[in-house]
Amino acid sequence: MRNKQNKFIFSDCIRSYSGAHQQLENLKGKTLLITGGTGFMGSWVCEMVHYMNEAHNMGITLFLMARNQTRFEKNLPHIIGSKNIKFIYADVRGNIVIPKEVNYIIHAAANPDSRFHASQPFESMTTVAEGTSSVFRSASRLSNLVNILNVSSSAVYSKKLEKDEKFSEDDLISNVSDGLPNYFSDSNLYSESLCAAARSELRLPIVSIRPFTFCGPYQSIDSPWAINNFINDAINKRPIRIHDDGKVIRSYMYGSDLAIWLLVILLHAKNGQIYNVGNSRGYSLKEIAEKVASCFNSATRISLNTSLVSNTKLSILLPDVTKSEKEFGLRLFTDIDTSIERSVQWYKNQFNYVE
Repeated sequence: MRNKQNKFIFSDCIRSYSGAHQQLENLKGKTLLITGGTGFMGSWVCEMVHYMNEAHNMGITLFLMARNQTRFEKNLPHIIGSKNIKFIYADVRGNIVIPKEVNYIIHAAANPDSRFHASQPFESMTTVAEGTSSVFRSASRLSNLVNILNVSSSAVYSKKLEKDEKFSEDDLISNVSDGLPNYFSDSNLYSESLCAAARSELRLPIVSIRPFTFCGPYQSIDSPWAINNFINDAINKRPIRIHDDGKVIRSYMYGSDLAIWLLVILLHAKNGQIYNVGNSRGYSLKEIAEKVASCFNSATRISLNTSLVSNTKLSILLPDVTKSEKEFGLRLFTDIDTSIERSVQWYKNQFNYVE
């Protein structure tokens, strides 16, 4: 089972890496650290680095810093024992020590689950605020540091979009959602301010990304995002439930593409810049549900709750990624149909699904 899963991920890495391998040559022999190392982003960066080392002899050293070593051992057992990939048990809110040989840092220690921010807003905000401060203080003592990539969030955008409109990095941002505080948005806005402060006072090289929505292995099937909900329904042989009229627009980038974008931006972005990361092509939730249903047998139905109207707040959430495309030659390496098919197949394997 594990060997089958490893081959599954490896093939995803091959597809995404082949589209951007020239932009990643400068990673050869370098040392990276990623916080939030057992999360979705951390797991995919780990898999991509592992692939690059195994298939292309890149000799990259990667430190994964996280609080949950058990999760690391469960999700990435094939990585355990690798001489190039090492786990550091630490809470970024504490007085962390970053290995002195580190050249690049990806700071991704935050929980994007909206349920967590609603139920534990203090924990949510301190994880981002204190964690970011701690990482920057430790990074300021490194003599071989080249760049830091701070992972912010598309949650910092709050205006309502019209049809075919997309968020660009220059759009105005706000920390108020429908008159109520948005704790996750607040904390990420603060992290971006900390980046500016650290560049000024600590003379650190820092760039930020604002990630949008993603899919693929290493996301929990019960995560509160539409595509996970749809797959969860179908895996459990329930009708795929859409809790409104299905007109909400979202986009999804596959995990292996995300890893490539993170690494390329980390390597090549200029100090102080901010980049959107995501798929700029949008689909209605009804379209996404239909694509998920097509991966199961013909008995899989879609249930629309037409008594509810699509939420007017952020009913469209799409990134303008022109900046990343022009500066780095980045693009989508995995189309939406393949992304959904691969995501569904992963969960089918995980749950030993039988039609």
